[in-house]
Amino acid sequence: MSDEALLKIYDELLSINGRAKKPVDHRLLDAADDVEAIRNKFQSMVVGILYKEQQVPIGFLVSPIIREGKLTVVHAGLVVIAENNGTNLLALATAGLAKVIYRKYRRVYTTNISATPRIIENFSRFTVKGWPTAESNQIKPPSKIYARVAETLVNGYVKKYFHNPESVAFDSKRFVLSSETDEMGFEKDYRQLPRAKRHNVNSFVMTWIDTEKGEDILQVGIFNTWVAFKTWIQISLYRLILMISSGPAYQTKEAVTEQSTEGA
Repeated sequence: MSDEALLKIYDELLSINGRAKKPVDHRLLDAADDVEAIRNKFQSMVVGILYKEQQVPIGFLVSPIIREGKLTVVHAGLVVIAENNGTNLLALATAGLAKVIYRKYRRVYTTNISATPRIIENFSRFTVKGWPTAESNQIKPPSKIYARVAETLVNGYVKKYFHNPESVAFDSKRFVLSSETDEMGFEKDYRQLPRAKRHNVNSFVMTWIDTEKGEDILQVGIFNTWVAFKTWIQISLYRLILMISSGPAYQTKEAVTEQSTEGA
């Protein structure tokens, strides 16, 4: 990826976050001294940007690709939507990520950190065998490989990109992250969180974590060919509905920074 293209993407990320209702405080969005610093920061990332008419950027998703030995983990990552007129832009952003993942890996472990019922529900749509979810066996503890995936995420993402990682605690039995210093940056008032469409997901979030204590769920799942096919069908139908409706036209553009930064 050229320096010019990388700078354009970075500027759009900062612009979207600056226009968001609640801008995110995250190391990936800290000011960078030069283009090389930006390139190093976004090494091994998938960056998806949502545009509306006239190529106006209105949202983004940044997903780190974390490796530990032979294990590869794709984290759902940082999501910011600056404008949303009732359209499920989160689904479009996730679909763009799914397309990139399938093209490169076919099958891979994916993770998500959130306390938002709508996001937790969305993660379940784009993965299989997720834990913990509203549908999973919540009594039976996760497998050893899931525990390893979770630890890989904590070591390769939380400790690397959170401003005060020492304040974040990981509960390996519940797969819950917590911080008393608001390090996670999520809404603590459950009533203000976007609800899931399914009631059982809302109930699951309410019983699994205490948002007032700064808790967030760390989910682990698997992305495979079946998920990719299901995603393609769902998003194709959704985009058709958007085209027919009178609302603004949205499109996604994915930038696979990993391909152009590694070994550069």
